[in-house]
Amino acid sequence: NIKRWLMVHKYLPLFDSGDPEHFRYACPVNPFSEATEESIWFGSALFQFNCKPYRYKKIGQMAQLYQNTDQIPLLNPGAVYSCPTLELQSVGDITIACAGKIMSLMDTSGTIVIDTENKLIYDKNTFANLANCNATDEFIQLEPGRNTITISGEVDQLKITPNWRTL
Repeated sequence: NIKRWLMVHKYLPLFDSGDPEHFRYACPVNPFSEATEESIWFGSALFQFNCKPYRYKKIGQMAQLYQNTDQIPLLNPGAVYSCPTLELQSVGDITIACAGKIMSLMDTSGTIVIDTENKLIYDKNTFANLANCNATDEFIQLEPGRNTITISGEVDQLKITPNWRTL
């Protein structure tokens, strides 16, 4: 598994035993420089990574399910804003507001995923890009401290992965 992970040239989670509550997104720079075999079972190597600037809280990667979607209070424990991922089952036009940012989605149907960090909106089942349904081109974010996500429109169910992060 480690070899496969090191051969991929994209950002993936990197966990550090020195910081058990967080992880970083890292990409290997030169995966197999200076590898030495010490015995049949052990070896050592020097690995270098490019890391994204944020550390992400592991607990912030757990999705929370909400049935009542009118107003959802969330507390961002970090010192920087986070970019949540929202998964909602909806029909028709909906509006999502938080911290002064408003997203208006038009003509939704089915299970929609809104990845605010990567600025993506897609159908969960077909992975079809639904960027054209975002009438405002504005994506919400969760500011440090208390936040309230307000949703209007016909939303049956909402899952929020807050993606809490820190520097």
